[in-house]
Amino acid sequence: MIAIVAQTIAVTPDLPQQILSAIQWFKVLVEQEDQKLEEFISSLRENPQHAMEWSNETFQIASRIQVLEMILAYLTKEVTEDSAEQDPVLFQLEMVNQLIARLTDDVFRGARNPARSTSVASNLAKETLVEAQAEFLEKLVQHFRA
Repeated sequence: MIAIVAQTIAVTPDLPQQILSAIQWFKVLVEQEDQKLEEFISSLRENPQHAMEWSNETFQIASRIQVLEMILAYLTKEVTEDSAEQDPVLFQLEMVNQLIARLTDDVFRGARNPARSTSVASNLAKETLVEAQAEFLEKLVQHFRA
C-alpha cells in the first residue's frame, strides 16, 4: 500500500509549478495556524482557567503546525552535494514521494498503535498528530494528482 501511494506521483511538465503552489499554500496554512495559536495564548493570559477548559483545539493547532512544518521542510529541501548530479525536477519528485511515503507510514503506525498513556493530554496530542498527518497526506496527494 505504501509503495502504491508513493508511486502515484510522476513527473509532469507542471511539477515545478505544482511544488511552488503547494509551498505557498502550506505557508499560508502555517500562518493561519500560528494566528490561532496566538489567539489561544492571548486568551490564556486573560483567563487561564477558561482557556484551558477549551484547549482541545490547541492540540489540533499544534499538531497541524508540526505536520505543516515537516511538509515544508521536504518541499523546500535543497539539492545537496550527494544529489547534485540528479536532475532538479527528479530531485523534487523524489522529495514529494518520500514525503508521501513518510506521512503514509506515520498514519498507518498511528492507526495500528493508538496512544495509550495514562496522560489524557499526551493521548490527545498523539491522536491529533495522526489526524493532521492523515489530513495533509490526503491534501498533498490530491494536489499532485490534480
